[in-house]
Formats: sequence, C-alpha cells, structure tokens
Amino acid sequence: MTRLVLHHINKCAGSTLLEYLPQKYAASKILKVENFVGAGRDLSRIPHDLVSRAGFIHDPYGVTDWKTKQGAITTLAFFRDPIARLISEWQMICAWSDDAIATSEELARSRAAARAGFRSFLLSSEPELMQRRWNLMATHLLLGDEDLCERTNAFEFLYNPDFPRLVRERALDNLARIDLIGLTERFDESLLLLCLAMEWPDPRPLQNHNVRDTARLRQEIDASTLQLAEACTAIDREIHGEACRMFEARLASLGRPTQAQLRELVDHAARERGGRQSRWRLHAMDEPFVGTGWQAREINGFKFSSWMGPAPRATLELAIDKSADLLLRLRCTNWMGLELLEKLTVSADGARLATDIWSHPSGCYYVDCVAPQRSLDAAHPLLKLELDCGSVASADGDPRSLGLEFCEIEAGPRGLFMARQLGTP
Repeated sequence: MTRLVLHHINKCAGSTLLEYLPQKYAASKILKVENFVGAGRDLSRIPHDLVSRAGFIHDPYGVTDWKTKQGAITTLAFFRDPIARLISEWQMICAWSDDAIATSEELARSRAAARAGFRSFLLSSEPELMQRRWNLMATHLLLGDEDLCERTNAFEFLYNPDFPRLVRERALDNLARIDLIGLTERFDESLLLLCLAMEWPDPRPLQNHNVRDTARLRQEIDASTLQLAEACTAIDREIHGEACRMFEARLASLGRPTQAQLRELVDHAARERGGRQSRWRLHAMDEPFVGTGWQAREINGFKFSSWMGPAPRATLELAIDKSADLLLRLRCTNWMGLELLEKLTVSADGARLATDIWSHPSGCYYVDCVAPQRSLDAAHPLLKLELDCGSVASADGDPRSLGLEFCEIEAGPRGLFMARQLGTP
C-alpha cells in the first residue's frame, strides 16, 4: 500500500476524513504532524524513525512537500467553495469554548470579534483572524516554502501588491502536483474516487463531523459584506476553480460514471487488489514476518527494530509483485561495528545483489540493492531475502550475539526511487 499524505485544509471535510483514513494503517505507521507542537516546518523535530516508516501522514499545516521526503507517496487534499469555507471558519471561531481561550488574550479577542458578526470577523485587525481569513487554501499549498511562509506570517499581503501573485503561482504549481483531489461539495463522489485510486472498498456511510449551516448563513450575507469576503479569498477562488477542473478531468478519464457506476468500479478494484501482490511494500520491523536469524524485536521510543543474531546470517520473506526490477532499501540504525555494514551481503531469491550504502543526516545508514526481474523466482509468491554481515559480537552487559540492527525494509519497482534520496521522482 502506498504512503498517503492528507493535506488537511481547515474546514474542508478534514475531520470526517481523519476519522476514516487512519483505520487503513497500522497504528505504528501513522504520523500526525500536529502531535509535535512547535515542529512547524522543521521536520528534524519529528523523530526520523516515525517519518521513515509512516504509511499515513496527517498534515494540517502544509509543512512540506512530502514527495521530496519519502518514497511511494500519494498526496490527497479536499477543497471547498472559499466563501463557504470562510463562513464555516467564522462559525468555528464563534464556537470556541471558554477553556480553549482561557490562556490566550488574543484568542479571546478573536472570538469576541467573530461573535460580533461575520462582517466584524472580516474587518478585525486581530492577527489570528487576519491569518485565518486570507486565502487559507492557497497558503496551505505553499507546502512549507520558507520565504513565502515567513512573508505571509509577516502579513506582507497587506502592503505589497505583488506578493499575492507569488503566492498564487506557487500554490497553483503545488496544486497541480497533488495526486488526489476531493471537493467538499461533492463529498460522496470524492470519497469513491479516493477509494478507487487506493483500491479500497466503499466505506460509507461515514459519520460527518463539524457540520455547520453555512448554506443558510451565506444567503443572509449582504452584498457589501460578501465583497469583503471575496477580497479575502481571491486566490482561493482560483485554487478552487482549478481543483474543480482537476476533479472533472478525473471523472472524464473514467468516462464520467454515475455514482452507482463509480461504486461498481470501486468494488471491482478492491476485489482485484485482494488477489494481487503489492507493487510496493514498507516492512517495519515491528510487524510479524517469515524469517530466521533475528533477535527479538525492540521498541525504543519511536524506534522499532530487530538485530541480526545470534548468527551473522538472517532471512526475511516479503509479499511483493515481482513483475519488474525491484529496488530494496534497508535502513540500518545500529551495528556492533561499522565494518559489518561494509561486509554486508544481500541476496534476493538466491541471487546476490550489489549494495550501495549511504548515510542519512539522522545518523542511520541505508543499503540500496537492485534486484533484476530476470533473477527473481516468479514461481514463488514471496521474495526471499538473505542478509549476511560476516560476524556477530556481544555488547558490554548484553549476553546476546548481535550483528546489524534494522528498522525497516522497503521494496518496490526500481522506477519509484531516486538514488541515495528518500523522495520519489
């Protein structure tokens, strides 16, 4: 299963999706960026082990372009009519509890301004409200661009007429690279298209969360206040328009099916997947596996790992599609001697592979190996890996015989990977 990143843009059905999507992934493979307060765009504050093995990433801030950080990434974002999104944002702020604002005078002032009415919310000079109402979909799509994000946070859009153009260009460019587009106004179709792309069965009905009466409230907004809202969302309206075009293009590529036909496509894809090997696999060492020559798996904070031992040879079998050349990427996080890593040999289905060993700023090492399709055993459904590090030793106070420690093994079509980089092309 490919890694999935949810770019959770506020008030665009994200809470409903966040109840559903994590259920598709093991708990140890879920990364919620919001759990690392203060990390912001500094991903070094998030444990590398968690980033590396994450299968589902929830990003409510647009902290980075995840495709440059990981392999086999699929990105998802839902969009919404910008005026409706802004009204829902205003309603949410009005509903903030006393406990939520108890420790912040700015939040208290922001709630008071919002409760004074939608027009007051649009005209308020409170920094919190100014950030929340100015083209929030576009600013999320900056995806952590350091320069543009800092200038947005400094409210450059208030005094530099050229700045919105820069935000618009970057946001539209990043939008074009989002893999899966959903529209809040067409949630059922969007969910079906998501399930079709991921080859999941239709999960409905889903419990809707944070539903507000925005349609009625919009009808009550006077013309001059609506103009203020439109001025705050000029870029977002262009973003939404392009997202709608991308959504329609996806439907057109499928022959513009009805919802009933979409459900049939989803059911068929899910059944097909059930009888097919995965094209890409990230095996974390906290998972059960078929293999020998490993010490008991360990959990150290966010790190899940297994040591080779008590002999220097270990095996592991993975379910993976063998119809193309495969790249195997092993992440080594500890060793009894660095020379063991240099001596490491790797074989797949009995064929010895060349190894390319490279280091990562986190302190771990990666071992990349290419397994040509012609050397793989097509008659056997599992890919059998054999690792040999030459020797083992015991650490002071530890009676175990240990060789190399690995956290995960990644396997997939060679074309998914870039040499010595974690991202995809």
